[in-house]
Amino acid sequence: MRRTRSALSAYKAKRDFSVTGEPSGEEGSDAGQRTFVVQKHWASHLHHDFRLELDGTLKSWAVPKGPSLDPNDKRLAVDVEDHPIAYGSFEGTIPSRQYGAGQVAIWDKGSWEPVGNARRAYKAGNLKFELHGQKLRGQWAIHVVVPLPPKQTWEAAKGFSQAVARHLAATIPERFVAKSGAGNRIGRIFVDYLRNGRDSTTVSAWSASARPGLGVSVPFAWEELHEIRAADQWTVANAHKRFAIGNEPWSRYASSARPLTDAIKTLAQAAAPRAWATKNNRR
Repeated sequence: MRRTRSALSAYKAKRDFSVTGEPSGEEGSDAGQRTFVVQKHWASHLHHDFRLELDGTLKSWAVPKGPSLDPNDKRLAVDVEDHPIAYGSFEGTIPSRQYGAGQVAIWDKGSWEPVGNARRAYKAGNLKFELHGQKLRGQWAIHVVVPLPPKQTWEAAKGFSQAVARHLAATIPERFVAKSGAGNRIGRIFVDYLRNGRDSTTVSAWSASARPGLGVSVPFAWEELHEIRAADQWTVANAHKRFAIGNEPWSRYASSARPLTDAIKTLAQAAAPRAWATKNNRR
């Protein structure tokens, strides 16, 4: 009989339960429970972890800037590994040298209701829900970024990413720029769509740089980005400490691929009002 991969495999692979006091619990039954929890996490940088109970585990996201009570605010929520249901009650200190070392405290908890089919929306990366907590109440949404299927052409991928870069630069020019060149990037983020070109190259995982100060390229999960201190955090001297985790942060990458069709329509609708306003201003 073929063994199926546990939804908690990534969670367990990153932790030594003989050292950390975090729950090592198994997946729960799908009894239709709808609990949520927000945990304040003082790791290398303070952030919040948002978790929703679904299909026997806590689906989890790291929120670098924390939740906002203003419905007009939009906050980045990064998809991380599933956690056991028991983690919803966890508070305490994760020991040093352990994954996510630092203090954890419950910031809010309660129940949630999906808007529509929760499983279908979660898989599609467009989960909408209503929260019933002590602090967080009302409807919220999470949009997940996923890779493209192999049948998507290079031209379509680059064209779409270029359109996204230009839209960001036009909408929030004080933060983003779509033009390459060091002079254009001062104080702003360059949205590099050029990496999507057919002849473009990038550094593969576990590659050692020949230049001093750049270290070894190591696979990271999104929730670990706030823990990166410098470009040479991992070198030939200490990269072996990541071997136990290996490529696990990318384990669900290929299976979560989605076509560009819906994203192109959404971008076109978002850019249309700005293009119309520009056209009218020129009259």
